[in-house]
Amino acid sequence: MRTTSCFSLVAAFLGTASVNLAAPPRVISATPDHADLGVDPALTQIRIQFDQDMEPTGRSICGGGPTLPKITGATTWADARTLIIPVELEPGKTYALSVNCPVSRNFKNMARESAEPYPISFTTRKADDPAPALTADEATKAIATLHTAIKDRYSYRDLRNVDWDKSFADHREAMQSARTPSAFARAAAKLLAVAGDMHITIRVGDMILLTHRPLALSNVDLALLSKSVEGWKRPSNRIATGTVQGIPYLLIGDWSGSANEYESAFDFIKAHQSSPAMIIDVRTNSGGDELLARSIAGCFADKPTVYSRNKSRDASLPSGWTEILDRTLTPIPRRPHFGGKLAVLIGKQCMSSNESFIAMLKHGASGGATLLGDSTYGSSGNPRPVDLCPNIRVLLPTWIDLLPDGTPLEGKGIAPDIRIEWKPTATSDPILDAAATHLKKN
Repeated sequence: MRTTSCFSLVAAFLGTASVNLAAPPRVISATPDHADLGVDPALTQIRIQFDQDMEPTGRSICGGGPTLPKITGATTWADARTLIIPVELEPGKTYALSVNCPVSRNFKNMARESAEPYPISFTTRKADDPAPALTADEATKAIATLHTAIKDRYSYRDLRNVDWDKSFADHREAMQSARTPSAFARAAAKLLAVAGDMHITIRVGDMILLTHRPLALSNVDLALLSKSVEGWKRPSNRIATGTVQGIPYLLIGDWSGSANEYESAFDFIKAHQSSPAMIIDVRTNSGGDELLARSIAGCFADKPTVYSRNKSRDASLPSGWTEILDRTLTPIPRRPHFGGKLAVLIGKQCMSSNESFIAMLKHGASGGATLLGDSTYGSSGNPRPVDLCPNIRVLLPTWIDLLPDGTPLEGKGIAPDIRIEWKPTATSDPILDAAATHLKKN
């Protein structure tokens, strides 16, 4: 996932009296709100409302570059819960900001608890363009289409024992009363959040709404890595290379880039293909393109090997499911081959197609692969689109991803062969050190 740069408007908390801790604050509405389309460019302020009284002096408005709205003056509080940001907008432009973000969380309640980050992206309309609208009939049809899709197409419908009929009843009024596609999508996102599934998303125009944000504990520190890996280089934004105690080291940050961004990984594998061992670090990698991941994993295979299996929802079949299909790793012609031992560094941030990559190496690496660190997150969905109305599309997982032994990946993940607790020092990454030690012994 890409993150924006962040700036903060911060002031110290002035009160000294003790307070009782409350629930962390959250944004309950914004104008414009996330995924709004056709916003009037003449709008001169963004209003953000929290669910509780806020401490007035600490603020973090995250964003940067041309997508951050031009702020024309000081932010003010209309009341204890409503923030006003004066802005100047342009027609036909997409804007983005976030109320708090992972690196800056200075919006706090009176108990000094940080508000949950709340991203806001919206698009202003061009001159004379009508604002998008949704009729009551369109909302009714969209609700019915979504309910049917959950029943017939959502592969993890029954995984977490969600009472879907009740959830639809609980959120029906909010969806039915929505008079814009964006308002409907936000209401639908709250409904779909009960699934706890990071692969369910909603698209409104070009805007994407997440229905679940996984909280994955990190077991890697990139600043520490750059000091711990000898000859640390970043040949691309997604690749880092070097050596650890003389062992070649390759970090792959994600699988979301274009193919040419990974050529440096192939070059590194080729340069070290005669080495007896290599460390592959994917602890920061939350997924992307499985075919791209397979192209690199194929450099470590010498024969076809089943690394995953899957079955898909199909309501037209008597069982409601397709037959189980095997996914196979094969050597990649005209690419380098590495046949030495591998140490693969993994953790909770490893998700989706990156978990497939880990399975490829675990089951298909010709020299053998040892997984070190923590269990992966356990989430794979192969989402497919369902159009609810012209401006709203939901992407629903359609398959169940299985490990070669038939164990479902969702909610379980892949366990390491050697579990290493994340207790770094100022100069030492314990998982990296354990990998080097293991490879030297073996």
